[in-house]
Amino acid sequence: MKRDFARLRNEKRRVAISKGTFFIGRRGLIGAALALAAAATCIGQVGMENQLDSNQDLFAVFLARAAAGYDNPSAPDANPVRAELLKTIGERHPASLEDLKAFFAAHRQKGTAADLNQYISFALSVGAPPDFRYRYEPSELTPEVQQLAGFEKLVSRFWADGGLDDLWKQSRGAYEGILEAYHSPV
Repeated sequence: MKRDFARLRNEKRRVAISKGTFFIGRRGLIGAALALAAAATCIGQVGMENQLDSNQDLFAVFLARAAAGYDNPSAPDANPVRAELLKTIGERHPASLEDLKAFFAAHRQKGTAADLNQYISFALSVGAPPDFRYRYEPSELTPEVQQLAGFEKLVSRFWADGGLDDLWKQSRGAYEGILEAYHSPV
């Protein structure tokens, strides 16, 4: 894992934080930490600044994105846990999946980084499932999050009809184990 992190750093795939929004360099996707989760990592503010933690909001948002077909399962940093989650979601046939596909298609941004950024920003702007209520007043949300109005209701439906609470409980330990490698100094 340390070698993968060094490779990502050397390729200038960096994530910078500004006002709660992740910005990803042109050439990079989010590397092992976020792609690993296709759903489950964020920069936490609990205890230590800039600590990677598993996060239910990102888990739900990026699992929804992946289940809707906006994922690259053959990417070199694809994770078997993510593959198993997607398989389970596929078997459950959540009723909200078609609405998710339409929403993601309607809100697609030019470039992968911009597309991912808006959903990362959204996940960092909402509270815990199952409601995914905004933590901020509408006027305090970034423009990219404001453009996703209504997504909170859709991801809430996906959380319920996809059984994501159970999937989160089953996979959280695996994600936290993988993220532990990123907590040690580089």
